[in-house]
Amino acid sequence: MTETDGFNLISNHSSNFPSLEDIEEAYLPYNTDCSFPPSYRFQLDLLFTLSKHRIDLNLHNEIIDVIKQHSSECRLHFSLDNLQNRLPLLKKIERNIDTYQLKPRDIIVNISGGVQANISVFNLKVMILSLLLDDNLMTLLMEQSSKKKLMDHVSD
Repeated sequence: MTETDGFNLISNHSSNFPSLEDIEEAYLPYNTDCSFPPSYRFQLDLLFTLSKHRIDLNLHNEIIDVIKQHSSECRLHFSLDNLQNRLPLLKKIERNIDTYQLKPRDIIVNISGGVQANISVFNLKVMILSLLLDDNLMTLLMEQSSKKKLMDHVSD
């Protein structure tokens, strides 16, 4: 008796082994005849992009929530003219709210031993003025100061 004869004898006479005769041959493990709606394609592209950058894929849900929020309020229509890449968008916002002076400037500084280093330098005067002229921040500070004075007065 050969090994194959022994296998056939076991598979034909034993209920412990599944029958090889009843197996249907599958050519593809998934349906290739379906097409996705544009919303599915967008979300799949988004997931692929996020996974390429090894970002937490739960960010996908947050991005979709932001898109839903802005499109449900009919404030934003997603067209090529409205959507921009990150850097051009930030430059336009910076120009609109005039925050250019708050950005640091990178300068090269000589360190001992002839070594050079890049240092970010902020315009301190502009930053302090920005804080002092921020109505929301000053209102918040005044409220906190008032609460602290009240709590100090009550505790005395």
